[in-house]
Amino acid sequence: MLDIQVEGLAQTEAVLNRVQKTIREPKLPNVQTATIRDLRVYPPPPPNSTYVRTGHLRRSWNIAYSHGRQATLFSFVNPAVYAVYVQGLPSEQASIHRGRWTPARAIIERHQAGIVKEWEAELEDAAEGH
Repeated sequence: MLDIQVEGLAQTEAVLNRVQKTIREPKLPNVQTATIRDLRVYPPPPPNSTYVRTGHLRRSWNIAYSHGRQATLFSFVNPAVYAVYVQGLPSEQASIHRGRWTPARAIIERHQAGIVKEWEAELEDAAEGH
């Protein structure tokens, strides 16, 4: 007869639970500050513009997380119906905004390496019990 004893199962389960919680509910404080802050920057108004900005576009930026079997997706979202015409890809921007407003994609790509690094550090901290 052969007996196999597995030890440390409770500790392993605790580590996996912490990591799973971090995957499902990332904190990512730098994402919340730096990326969203940069998405909310308004360029100066065009010369002789009489349009009064409401700030709605700025306030509407947020982060949404979705989880699949193989990946967690971070989405920077702006539900303002006109956001794509202001901060969309250059081919989507209204002509008055093209070249004045930085496309959201460019801002997010600029922060991508930092986002990955921060999330990796958060996962490591969770695995180590911090």
